[in-house]
Order: sequence, then C-alpha cells, then structure tokens
Amino acid sequence: MRISELSRSTGVSIASIKYYIREGILAPGDLDGPNRSTYGDAHAARLRLVRGLVEGAGVSIAGVKQITAALDEGM
Repeated sequence: MRISELSRSTGVSIASIKYYIREGILAPGDLDGPNRSTYGDAHAARLRLVRGLVEGAGVSIAGVKQITAALDEGM
C-alpha cells in the first residue's frame, strides 16, 4: 500500500509517518520507484502500536524509540 493508504488505515497522518521513519521508529517502505514506497501489514501494526503508546499511554517519542528498539532486538 502507498503511504496515503497506510495513513488512512491507521489514522496516523502522513507527516507523522514520515517523522517516525526519520526517527527510526518505523522502518522505511520498500522502494517502488524514485519517489515511491510501498508499505505492508507490519508497518500498519507498528503504527497502531506507536499510536497506542503515544495517545493511549502517554509515552514520549523517546520512550517509544526505546520500546520499539527493544522489540526490534527481540527482548
């Protein structure tokens, strides 16, 4: 799916998705052209997790980075 579809399906703005990618919280999409990326179900699941942590639990972005880094390391 494209970033706009990912945004619609998760309720996370495109600007926030791009921010999470820059911060290393969300993996970049698979390049599909010079300025095009595709995103999958894993991206959507990660965004739902991030959204729940930030909006539901009040975790800071720094905290989210620590949590997602630990998950990525397999802790």
